[in-house]
Amino acid sequence: MKYVKSCLLNIWNYSLALFLGQLASFLIASLLPIGPVTAQAEPSPPGSIVQVEPAQANWLSFVQEAEMLASPEALLDQCVRFARFNEMALGMTSETLTQEFADQPLLKTLDRLFKLRLVLRTMAGEFVSQKNSRCVDAIRTTLNEIRVLEDFVAVAYARQQDLKQPGVLRGESPYLLVNPIYPREKDGTVQLKSGDILLSRGNRFISAMIAKITEPGGLFSHAAIVYVDEKTGQAYTVEAHIEIGAVVRPISAYLKPGSARVMVLRHKDSRLAHQAAQYMAERVAAISETGENVPYDFAMRTEEHSELFCAEVPSEAYEIASKGSVVIPTFRSRIEMKNQNYLRRLGIAVRETFSPIDMDIQSDFDVVAEWRDLEKVQATWLSDVMMSEIYRWMDEYNYTLRSTPAINMAKWFAWSIRRTPLLKELVREKLPSNMSRSVIEVVGILDKLEKVLVPILLAENQESLNRDGMPLTRVELSGILEKFRIEDLDRYLTYSEFNFKYGNNPPSEGLPVLAPPLPRFHGIFRPAELP
Repeated sequence: MKYVKSCLLNIWNYSLALFLGQLASFLIASLLPIGPVTAQAEPSPPGSIVQVEPAQANWLSFVQEAEMLASPEALLDQCVRFARFNEMALGMTSETLTQEFADQPLLKTLDRLFKLRLVLRTMAGEFVSQKNSRCVDAIRTTLNEIRVLEDFVAVAYARQQDLKQPGVLRGESPYLLVNPIYPREKDGTVQLKSGDILLSRGNRFISAMIAKITEPGGLFSHAAIVYVDEKTGQAYTVEAHIEIGAVVRPISAYLKPGSARVMVLRHKDSRLAHQAAQYMAERVAAISETGENVPYDFAMRTEEHSELFCAEVPSEAYEIASKGSVVIPTFRSRIEMKNQNYLRRLGIAVRETFSPIDMDIQSDFDVVAEWRDLEKVQATWLSDVMMSEIYRWMDEYNYTLRSTPAINMAKWFAWSIRRTPLLKELVREKLPSNMSRSVIEVVGILDKLEKVLVPILLAENQESLNRDGMPLTRVELSGILEKFRIEDLDRYLTYSEFNFKYGNNPPSEGLPVLAPPLPRFHGIFRPAELP
């Protein structure tokens, strides 16, 4: 492949630049030293617009004609700009993102994007204090969109330099980005402290299934809290997994390769943070010592804690340690799916819950660092698109998941083994005792869908990389799946018509009747009105 090709220039040239430039006057001066600001003899009156001279001519300049807001009353206008930027980002194609990198300083771009997110994250507090859910949703989505842009820059730079992926929370940019107020250790790593919250993301469909089920959707699917034993100095994570429930494990288990991305968040009160971690570690460990773990909460309830889902672990920890004064999250994600059949089969009965993405605007926590596995991050783009399309097809076209005899048999077999005294230990680490048969069935069907849909995306994405040096964007990947859905639906209808007409008895006279090809996935996932 000749030269690696870039992403982002068209975003910078107007929409991202103008949109982000108007968010905060101090952003330009303190974080993006891109050119002289026009001096004013008198302070600007509230609400006035301050003009900034054009940036120097290079594509890293986010702002060419930026405006700075002089009054916080303009926050609602900023909210509109967030929404406009998000719409634009969702529609970007690889063609509009493809430009020669030449000798552009990509690491500086990545650093500026990361620092920009830190600034925007503090600004989210304005929307939160106003309890403006529309604006909160918009800025959370914007933070995700900028994070995706960082992914593109990081992947492009790593490919350009042929870099080797370091371990979890290790390395330098473009892998590990550290908040300047939290210096690295001497070995370049990030020191984790008691009470830190770790947000992470796997790269398979179950992680995407969790990340995309809420509104707005996020890029993280799992949350854990760090506990550091004061006597021994040993660090642990306390976390709840679907397969095994809540457990306390050495931090070394968490830092093994597996996650696509990890973000470290730290509460401003270190004493409270340690108390929260200690409480949760002791609670979970005490139950595990009885031979069973705290069960995983498939219903995602936050009002009671006899069962725990992943984000509920740090939430309850800080709630108890602070005697209710620290509420995590300040703003909850919503579950707005129209497909009630799907939610019932998963056992979800709530309309609001704590999704890991909610921590992105939690003002009493600082972002310490973010880390990416650049190979796995690319895989999450595909699984995110797949699950987003599956959910869209459910809501827009009334698609439902259909079981098969094989899945049904596997469901009963797995469920029965977990309840058989002599055999249950064989699946203890893979199948929780409180996972219902319907959840096992849903996971089995989605697993089959992943095996059909993801290879299609992989092939198309690899073709784009080979041809242009650029991966496909979400709108292009979504378009590929939508086209495939229409084609496969036609195959299903054609095959169903043939089967209804001939069944197993095609006509014996004349030319043989050839059965049409089987549908690829409509046998297990199709509109509810179809037989």
